[in-house]
Amino acid sequence: MLSHLRTQVYDLAADGGNALVEISAHKAPLAAIAWSQDGSLLATASSTGTVVRVHAIQPGASRIFSFRRGSTAATVHCLAFSPPGVEPRLLAAASSHGTVHLFRLEAAERHPAMAAASMAAGLLSAVVKLPVTDMVDPVRNIATVRLPCHGAASICALQRPSSGGGEGGGASTGSLSASHAFGGAISLLVATSEGLLYDYAIEETLVASDERRKFNGPLPPTGVKNTQLVTIKEGKLWALRQDFPEEGAKSICLNCSVAKLQSGGLLVYAPVAPTPEMLDQVASLPGRVEHIVAPSLSPEHWLYVNAFASHHPDATVWVCPGLTEVNLPGIGDAKISAGPNVKEIGPAMTQALGDEVDFALFVGPLGLFKEAVLCAKHAGAVFSGDLFFGAFEEEGMPTPLQRKIGDLVGIRKRVGCPVAFLQMLLKRDAAREWLGKVSGWEFDTVTGGHLSAGINAERYGVDARASLLESFKFVL
Repeated sequence: MLSHLRTQVYDLAADGGNALVEISAHKAPLAAIAWSQDGSLLATASSTGTVVRVHAIQPGASRIFSFRRGSTAATVHCLAFSPPGVEPRLLAAASSHGTVHLFRLEAAERHPAMAAASMAAGLLSAVVKLPVTDMVDPVRNIATVRLPCHGAASICALQRPSSGGGEGGGASTGSLSASHAFGGAISLLVATSEGLLYDYAIEETLVASDERRKFNGPLPPTGVKNTQLVTIKEGKLWALRQDFPEEGAKSICLNCSVAKLQSGGLLVYAPVAPTPEMLDQVASLPGRVEHIVAPSLSPEHWLYVNAFASHHPDATVWVCPGLTEVNLPGIGDAKISAGPNVKEIGPAMTQALGDEVDFALFVGPLGLFKEAVLCAKHAGAVFSGDLFFGAFEEEGMPTPLQRKIGDLVGIRKRVGCPVAFLQMLLKRDAAREWLGKVSGWEFDTVTGGHLSAGINAERYGVDARASLLESFKFVL
């Protein structure tokens, strides 16, 4: 029995079918529920669709997991547990945003983030005398499937893969972490109201541990970093996204842009942390990494260049002028050392990549701020670190906090950056020269170093070129 405040579970085998337990599930009406196959767990989602909860039924009733599906409202069409024998247990949630989120049901003592959250929740409960189970919610989905069809209702199921090899099944196949299929510990099946069936293989290491997401680097969040590979233009343009500086609601994201060059190679702009997951995602792209760009003096956009370049020793590393002289004491290998493959962004880049790439360098007051914005001509895209970005509505972004900040500083639903505006007001002549070069480029997509990636008319309904030029016209 369902109500907007509680869920009642009845034991039909007992005399009279008395209520077995009563669960306080959500404050909004329930939209989806699912039982685990052994009947020990009940998953629930409300009509808001931002939080998915898992309750243990016996002995008594207790909420044991609370997962954040996203920060924007959505209809959760289906919840599904993994079959018995899969360890740790998994839960899939299909939503109206055209996504299926995969959560890992793991005991707090086995997951450091959950253990810390449990301890913090206990301390808060003791202080404020209120239940705070949902106030601390660091554990998000371990993987997200983005369906080709957006908005269609869908149902999902988790099952062990059949041994038949998938011949004649008629289902579209895929993988949760790369564009190629591979053997997995379990399969995710998704059927849509449009009559399509998708079959995704879930990588065994994805289920088993966070080892593929670990990177001991200087930037937060430390330890585990989830990487999302976003296809912006098929075969031409991608973004790799990681949380920064914190996970979830406080993340402004860290974006790495990747463009396919006409030569067949790849250009990687501002690499994010090279976790095994991130490196596999880059390896899945059609081309070899030939050029790596450290575009600015801002640490988050160059601190991972050394580590990423070590996996691509033949690639040329292009660095912002003065970057090889920068050293950040106490932050490990926080310096890009000069070498035969390390070259400064300038005439040498024009000579080597003039037909493929152009750049516009802006140097702020006293030389404390420097950034090279790049135009990847073949992809029709412009890349930036901090000079411009925007906050647009998408799965999990912007959060309510980001939305308020975006409205306040004027970067919501348009391209711009208040930090850059201030820098350019102080160096108006340099800003005019920079804008003059950018305005001469032909592009329809921009990707900043933070927040939304791949801003264009197709993805967000905005003329990115016009929005960018409009934001900076004050320097003219």
